[in-house]
Amino acid sequence: MTLDSTLWELVAMQLTEHIRPDRGDRTWLDALNRIARAVLVPKGVRRPPLLAPKICQIVWSVRSHAQLLAAEKHHPEKHPGKYPPILLVLDGREFVIDGHKRVNHYLDAVAIEPLSVIVLTIRR
Repeated sequence: MTLDSTLWELVAMQLTEHIRPDRGDRTWLDALNRIARAVLVPKGVRRPPLLAPKICQIVWSVRSHAQLLAAEKHHPEKHPGKYPPILLVLDGREFVIDGHKRVNHYLDAVAIEPLSVIVLTIRR
């Protein structure tokens, strides 16, 4: 098993909790794309890409308080969580796709240690 496949399994596990059949989701990938659209469109991304393992590079990374403060977030709610936040790098901008509450909780705590995250980047 590769690191990529392990990270995608973690993403799948995390997003399975977000599957909403009433919103057209059948799989975790449907949930990922629905959530991504909900984040990206209000932030001015006119045609969000269709995210999938074949077109996304996935990495385990860390982000500092300052880096997460600069990431574009969707809502201000706060809550600790068990999964790492999922970020998307798109056209030089970094968006929190899943884990807004965890990121906001971390930012509110003014933590010194960086936060572990999963970062998706579109392969070009």
